[in-house]
Amino acid sequence: MLDDLTVLWTRNLITETAEPLTSNPFINELYRSFFRNAFADDSSYKSAMQNRTRDAALWHKQVLFSTNSSCSESILLYDIGTSGLPSFREEGLNDSSGAASPVDPRGPESVSTVSSYFGDVDITVPIGQITYQSNLTF
Repeated sequence: MLDDLTVLWTRNLITETAEPLTSNPFINELYRSFFRNAFADDSSYKSAMQNRTRDAALWHKQVLFSTNSSCSESILLYDIGTSGLPSFREEGLNDSSGAASPVDPRGPESVSTVSSYFGDVDITVPIGQITYQSNLTF
């Protein structure tokens, strides 16, 4: 799943978006090197997309499914691995004491990629794990 998602992200986000706009986006090095070292030719992209389509259909049939009376019969709650602290894609925002370094998108704590892979809504809701002061909204 993570290998397929890497291929899809590399092709869609980097090749078609980031490279035309800028060669060095202000995102954390962890993510920048992750995509810089990834490879996505036409064959691997097609295979990854077929896998994702198959997997998403199964996921939406058995896990996050809908019925005639409800658009969703279930909800998936998970901790993104930052112990309640925010983690930003912009490098400078993670330098404060109130932020956590991003989780390696290739590692075992990469559960936050599940919504990206299956095409689900992903909403971050603070649930009172820690006291939080926003660096963006103050």
